[in-house]
Amino acid sequence: MNHFYEGYVVPVHLPVDAFAGMLRTDGVDLTQSYVALEDEEPVAMGLIARRDKISRLAAFAVDIKLRGKGIGKWFLGELLDEAKDRKDREMVLEVITTNDSAVKLYERSGFARKERLVGYGFSASAEEPMGDNSPIAGLHEADMADLVAAILASGLEWPWQMSAETLAQMAWPNRAWQYESGYVCTSDLAKSVVLIRGLAGDENDLAGLMTALLKQFPGRSWRLLPVMPEGIYSGLFERLGFYTDKLSQWKMGVPFLSR
Repeated sequence: MNHFYEGYVVPVHLPVDAFAGMLRTDGVDLTQSYVALEDEEPVAMGLIARRDKISRLAAFAVDIKLRGKGIGKWFLGELLDEAKDRKDREMVLEVITTNDSAVKLYERSGFARKERLVGYGFSASAEEPMGDNSPIAGLHEADMADLVAAILASGLEWPWQMSAETLAQMAWPNRAWQYESGYVCTSDLAKSVVLIRGLAGDENDLAGLMTALLKQFPGRSWRLLPVMPEGIYSGLFERLGFYTDKLSQWKMGVPFLSR
């Protein structure tokens, strides 16, 4: 996979274990995913995730030496035709907003922009050592199923990577945390950079939850990748002192007429 993303707008270096985890949590269907060959050499890759009658283009890339030669347009057309033949209702994807060539390809293929996805970050202080402090009153580890239930109860339409279905597939070292009505899913807290994978609940309770996590697990940087719908909980991250990620993505989709 890393080979196909050479020269991409952001560096992509995904370890094998992280790639395997992405396949599992995102619901990638390897029977409907393809590597395109030319003279028996791989030239493009398309990974398709599926849930019910919705497909997601989870990864799509063309060899750097062959970009701009029409391979991407042809290959994407093949993947869309297969989705129609499966009688899918829609195909969705995310693309970095500054990746102009990819955005144009998707729009020419029928995709429309649905919403902007943003990310946030918090940088650890260089003077603050990484460690684990005593438990903070009110903060406790929860079952991932409780977080999933809170997300479903929110009534919000979350992007694929933050959806209840994705979070239901999370396993250790990902962990769910609760403070009052607030829930957050974190990645491995033994690492210096912690990812916020999902959240739900009252904004004030979430502020209390994140404040408690920052105190109990100091010396770490925190990231929420640009998969958060713009405007949702934006005030939460501002009041916590998080910065807004420079990168953002378009969530795009193309509906299929039922046949």
